[in-house]
Amino acid sequence: MKKKIIFSLLAILSLLWFGGAHQVQAAEGAGFTISPALPQNQIDQSTYFNLLVKPGETQRLLIYVKNTTKSAKKLKVSAVSAFTQSNGTLGYYPNKHTDKSAEYTFSGLTEALKTIDVGAEAQVPVTFDVKIPEKGFTGQILGSLYVEDPTVHKSGGSGMAINNKFAMLVGVVLQTSETKVAPELKLMDVKPGTQDNQASVLATIQNIKPRLFGEMTLDGKVYRQGSKDPYLTRSEKGWSFAPNSHFDYAIFSKEALAPGTYTLDLTVKGADKTWHWRRNFTITQQQADVIEEKLGRAPQTPWLWIIIAIILALVILILLWLIWRQRRKRRRPMRRNKPSFWIMLLMTMSLMVGVGAKAQQVQADTSVAQVELVGELPSTNPDPNPTPTPDPTPTPEPVDHQTTDQHGQATPLTHTGYLPQTGNAVQLWYVVIGVELLIIVILGIVLLRGRSRQGGKK
Repeated sequence: MKKKIIFSLLAILSLLWFGGAHQVQAAEGAGFTISPALPQNQIDQSTYFNLLVKPGETQRLLIYVKNTTKSAKKLKVSAVSAFTQSNGTLGYYPNKHTDKSAEYTFSGLTEALKTIDVGAEAQVPVTFDVKIPEKGFTGQILGSLYVEDPTVHKSGGSGMAINNKFAMLVGVVLQTSETKVAPELKLMDVKPGTQDNQASVLATIQNIKPRLFGEMTLDGKVYRQGSKDPYLTRSEKGWSFAPNSHFDYAIFSKEALAPGTYTLDLTVKGADKTWHWRRNFTITQQQADVIEEKLGRAPQTPWLWIIIAIILALVILILLWLIWRQRRKRRRPMRRNKPSFWIMLLMTMSLMVGVGAKAQQVQADTSVAQVELVGELPSTNPDPNPTPTPDPTPTPEPVDHQTTDQHGQATPLTHTGYLPQTGNAVQLWYVVIGVELLIIVILGIVLLRGRSRQGGKK
């Protein structure tokens, strides 16, 4: 089967600032480096672009890209808008995330994708012109200049092929005023879904203000209708939120989501503010089935219930045989009794065949794209203008590789297993066994009444 490259990236887990002269950034094995040329309107000593821009002007951003190999390279350079990922980190890689609350975005104010040719061991300048709106803007605009080598480097042993790509970036923060803008969060939606290959209740949280902040804590609980005990829980801390963005906060379920009415209770704290929401929502059987099908999870075979159902079916057959034998002793015409016996037998066997079929198991082949990312990114410190701590030799933070699902949400590769389904299959066997018990009771009554009549005749 032909492997597909799933293009994906991870935003830096810790968003740090480094003082001193701006540093050249290089990913090990990438074969190229990048370095920003910081302009005079740089707010502080950060090594990313942290600029105080003027309304109506054009801000030029300049970076130098150097090829460290002995062969020419063709690289792609793009301006991308930052967004909030579902794991609480910020994404600075090419994406399709948009938020209706954003009046302006970094990618919308500057130029489109550029392709550059860099000769062996050569260095080339790359510029992007950012057109600042005439009326300016409030708060912060966040993004990055992203340099990617589209060449795929295959690695890995037997079992799974890993397709490596290399990319680097430098962060960009633009603002026309140093006045702080307080964040404001809203709960957009609550619905069942999937994240990290797990069934989840997804709470979509939105930051409608142009303010980057971090050290956010989240505490979510899901209750069944009428219950005081949480059905699902999840708590996180140290998360970040990009300006004018939203993400799905997943409260994971270890088993299939059961249909019903639920209540979400969610508390978020950050930037010296607290938000609390409590909202009812419903999970339908159709939604639960779609989630399980999307996860490719096959139900566990409930052998205990199958064995019980088979034993009860044998009891039904024995009772049918006893009733038939009882009626035969009464010397009634056989042709009047045979149809009744065979009809009941046929109904019982049809029930067993219809509900005892094993669900078909689905399994999908998976291929992985690995991308290494190194770069300077803005700090999520509540103070937009921190005093940096000099560090002449900053060390890039390690990167956890991630894949991207069909909804554009980044998901760690460590969550690749399938979880067993419970609940629905067992509930089905509850019905089967209940019907069989009902048939046994009815046949038992018929048998006892027949014997009582025989005793009365004697």
